[in-house]
Amino acid sequence: MTVEGTGARAENERKYRIVQRVVEQNRSENVMVMGDMNGHIGVLEEEVNGNGQLLLDFAEENELEILNVTLAEGRVTWSGRENESAIDFMLVNRKARERVRSMWVDEERTIDIVSDHNVMVMEYECLKEKRVNVKEERNGRWKIRDTDWDYFREVVSNEDWKLGENGLRAERGVDEMNERLLRKLNKAAEESIGRTRKRANGRTRKSWWNNEIDKARKERKQSNRKCRSLKKNRSNSEAERIEYDWARGEYKSKQKEVKCLVRKARVNEERKVIRELREKGEEGGREWYKFLRRE
Repeated sequence: MTVEGTGARAENERKYRIVQRVVEQNRSENVMVMGDMNGHIGVLEEEVNGNGQLLLDFAEENELEILNVTLAEGRVTWSGRENESAIDFMLVNRKARERVRSMWVDEERTIDIVSDHNVMVMEYECLKEKRVNVKEERNGRWKIRDTDWDYFREVVSNEDWKLGENGLRAERGVDEMNERLLRKLNKAAEESIGRTRKRANGRTRKSWWNNEIDKARKERKQSNRKCRSLKKNRSNSEAERIEYDWARGEYKSKQKEVKCLVRKARVNEERKVIRELREKGEEGGREWYKFLRRE
C-alpha cells in the first residue's frame, strides 16, 4: 500500500477494493493476504494510523485473522534510520487458519534479503494430492539470440513425421499425437539451437551481480553474526553494552554499503542495456529482432 500522504487514502482504498473482490470470489478456498500495508495497527503499541484502520476494517469485514497479532513470534517487520515498525502483515481466513502451524518474523535478520524489511515466515500444512508424473525441465533456456534458423528448418525437415503405419491419420488420441510432435520438435531444437547452462544450484545469476557485492555481503553477514552474539550479554556490563553498540553500528554501516553497491550495479546495468538498445536499433533488421528475443 502507498505510504500515507496526499492522495494516498483514495489510492489505498482502490487497492483494497481490488483485493476485496478476489477474497469474495474465493471465500470457499484457503485465502491468504500478505504484503507491505504501510499501516500501524498497534502491534508495537503505537497509535493506529489511517492505513492501519483500513487494514483492520478489511480484516473485520472479511473475517480474516491477522497472524502478526494472534500468532507471530516477533513483531518488528521494518527497521531503518534507527527506527523500527510493524507495517508488513499476514492475514488468513478461517479455512486457511486450520492449516497454519506457526509464523515468525526474522527480527534478527538471519535471512539476508538485501532489504530494510524483515522476512516473515509462515509454516503451512499442505494437503497431499495425487502426484502427476510430469518431467521437470532441468535444462536452461533456448539460445534464441544466436540461433541459425536455416539449420533448424533443415533438421526439422529431416525428421520422420509419420506417427504410425497410416501416418498422421493413424487412430491415436490427440494428446498422444501432440506429445510425439513435441518430442520431435524438442529433439530438433536441442540439436540445432541448444540451451543455456545453469549454475549448479539451478539459479541464474543476475547480470549485474559482481565480486564486490559478494565480498560486501559476506562482511555484512559476519557483522550481523557478531552483533547477534553480543546482543545477549549487552545488559551484563557497561563495557559489553558499548561493544554491542559498536558492533551494531558496524553492521548498519555494512548493510548500507551493500545497498549502495547493489544500487550502483543495477544503474550501470540499466545504462548498458539502454546503450545496447540504441546501438541495435541503429543496426535495425534481423539483428534488432534477435536482440529483443534474447533469453
